[in-house]
This record gives sequence, C-alpha cells and structure tokens, in this order.
Amino acid sequence: MNVKAHAEHMLRNVGVQLGSQHPWDIQVHDQRFYGRVLAGGSLALGESYMDGWWDCDDIPELISRLARMTNRPVGLRESFLALRYRVCNLQRRTEAIAEHYNFGNDLYAAFLDPYMQYSVADFTNVHNVRDAQEQKLASICKLLGLREGKKVLDIGAGWGGFAKYAAQQCGAMVVGVTLSQKQAQYAREICAALPVEILVQDYESITGKFDSIVMCEMLEHVGHKNYRASMQKVHNLLTPGGTVFVQVTTGKNTQNRGFDPWLHTYIFENGMIPKVSQLTDAFEGLFTYEETTHRGLSGERTLLAWEENFTAHWENIAHLYDERFFRMWRYYLLFSAGTFRADRNTTTQFVLTKKSSQT
Repeated sequence: MNVKAHAEHMLRNVGVQLGSQHPWDIQVHDQRFYGRVLAGGSLALGESYMDGWWDCDDIPELISRLARMTNRPVGLRESFLALRYRVCNLQRRTEAIAEHYNFGNDLYAAFLDPYMQYSVADFTNVHNVRDAQEQKLASICKLLGLREGKKVLDIGAGWGGFAKYAAQQCGAMVVGVTLSQKQAQYAREICAALPVEILVQDYESITGKFDSIVMCEMLEHVGHKNYRASMQKVHNLLTPGGTVFVQVTTGKNTQNRGFDPWLHTYIFENGMIPKVSQLTDAFEGLFTYEETTHRGLSGERTLLAWEENFTAHWENIAHLYDERFFRMWRYYLLFSAGTFRADRNTTTQFVLTKKSSQT
C-alpha cells in the first residue's frame, strides 16, 4: 500500500477524505504531504499546512475527528502520530513564556477584545467575544468580592486588562506580574491613571501580602511537578482568609500531558495541560476550594472568534509578518478550537480560600 492509500485508509476511519466533499476534508496541494505527515505526525501536519501543502475549510472539525484516532487500539505511528503529547522540559520555562508574548502587541490587538483578554471568555447570554470577555472580568471581580481598597495580585497579567477593569470598576489596587516587556509597556500605558503597578518578573520572586490573587490561564506554563510549590507560594502571599481565582485549561484522561508537538514547537514551548485531580491535590491543606465552571465558558467559541478577528484584521499587520506566519497563527487558533470541540480540553475555574493553618 503506497503512502497516499495508507493515509486515505486511516482517515476514512474517522470520516475524513482526501478531497473536498465535506468541509472537514483535506485538500492536498503537494503530493509530498502524505509521506511527510505519515513520518512526522502532528508536527508535520502543522508544518505542511504552514507551507501551503494542504487546506481545509473546517480545521476544528478535522482536528476533532483526528483526535478520535488516539482513542483507537492502534499504534500512534499508524494514526498519523495524531495529537501525541509528551512530558515537557521546564528548563526554559521563563524564556519560552516571554518569547510567546513578545511576538508583538499589534498581533494580539488584531484579534483580542479591547481588554486584551488572552483567555477563554464567558458567552452566557452574549454573542460576541468583546461582551463575553467583559462578562468574565465582571464575574472574576464578583467571585473575589473586590471593592475599593482591596489589594489584588494578577499573576500573568498580560496586557493589563483585568488590572484596568478591577481598578476602574471596583476601586481595587492591583499589582500585575508578567514576563513580557512588551506586555508590561502596553499595560502601564492603559493603566497609567489607575492604582495599578505592573512588574516584569517571575511571580516566585514577589513579596508582600494580597487580599486576592488572580491566576487566569497561567498554570499551563507551570508543569505538574511545580503545582504544589506554586500553590504554596500563592498561599504565602495571601492575607488570612484571602481568595484566589484560578482559570485553567484542563485535560481529560491525561497524565502529565504536554502540548501537542506542533504547538510545543511553534506556539507554547513547554506548555502542559493539567488534570483537575492534579490541581486539587495541589490545593489540599492550603485552601478550601469550589469549582465554579459553568456552561457559558467556551474555549471553542473564544478561539473561533479570535480566528475570525485575526483574519479580518490581517491586512493591518501583514507588513510585519509573512504568509507563513499568517498560516501558522490561523492553524494555532483553529487547531486549538478543535481540541475543545473534541472534548480533549476544557476550561475549569476555581475559587480558593486560604486556610488559616496548614494540615
């Protein structure tokens, strides 16, 4: 069986064809695609898309269908090595995170909402990502009981959107921490007249005491071996009875799973998807906790909205990048949407309350 026939056979098992009969079918432009992907798996699949060797009208559905291959009793290599995951090496965690967020503020402004929220939004009773992100910010503030005079630490503060909202709407005093100089510059500009301080440093070196701490989709960069130490650090930074909001991408039926090899190489080096049980184990003895996840929190809808914005505004930033970067970023957003559609990933929220003594 030649490589094309072999690929057709495997894809047929998940309802994908090499052609254009369905939106999720693969349209091959370069015959080298078959051998490259069969040999290189998910990494080669993404790279060949970046190189323009194939297209697909519904990449999220394609990825969702390919994800089913990993649930079949066959070898990974015989299923495109599809969506394989590996345990990450955290030696360059700080540098890797900063590199991703230093791509350029113009890039992120092209697809994010006005608050520049780079995390899953709350679409409960709203229909656009701008309203969904503002609704999420309001929900965080309500869950933490933020009000005037409260001191809040935002770990992974990004472009300062939460800090701006919490200071403007609640009167909170916010310290935001990021590893990206470009993010910090942007955050300081939008928060210039507010009780907000933006620091460029690792949260592990932060000192002081805070009434509340926000950790919105930053634990994916920590690694399973460090969850307990991270929670211990957060515990030490809180005032007695202080609260923590955690939002994180979690995976089902996974153990110490790193990001997909393509995402690991091009987007989030050393990222890792935690299991809910790994997180709750890390909370044990330090916090009482409540899971507050609800149906309106949608990773797929958020990512699809980002991709739509990115494509619509590409002409405004095209002079800064090239066509391969455009295809890389689209694939990242659509691929990620597909992992949520396949229910491999979900978004989980917790509210933690500091225990007065550890047990």
